[in-house]
Amino acid sequence: MAPEYAMGGVFSVKSDVYSFGVLVLEILSGQRNGAMYLQEHQHTLIQDAWRMWSEDKAAEFMDASLAGSYAKEEAWRCYHAGLLCVQESPELRPTMSSVVLMLIGDQAQLPAPEQPPLFASPKKAPASDQSSLAVRSDTTSKTHSVNDVSITMIQPR
Repeated sequence: MAPEYAMGGVFSVKSDVYSFGVLVLEILSGQRNGAMYLQEHQHTLIQDAWRMWSEDKAAEFMDASLAGSYAKEEAWRCYHAGLLCVQESPELRPTMSSVVLMLIGDQAQLPAPEQPPLFASPKKAPASDQSSLAVRSDTTSKTHSVNDVSITMIQPR
């Protein structure tokens, strides 16, 4: 889920680009980005992808069961495009038409990706901050609006 949607409820076409990037990274790694990955690795799949990219260890990110079954340049292009899609700012994410050009190799030079969002970091707050976090959480949950739903039943004549 795109950070701007998860944190503020703002949805745009760039939210879909973010989701596509997550999907690409999941396919390349053979892992799912979710709670189980977070529990096992203490960081998200996206954080893992970024760390390995920045440490020039992209080969370690790739699913071992895919070894030898892909062209290295093509896989790196997919990896790079996936990281571009999961950038924190929607303005920095490419359009889907640009992503298609990246994936088919028509875009000669891909821009360098920026560090993806770290909002899902499992870091614990210091004990003194725990109560203020709970209070903030309570006040935030009280400010949410309740949306009424109307249901239209279609009746034949």
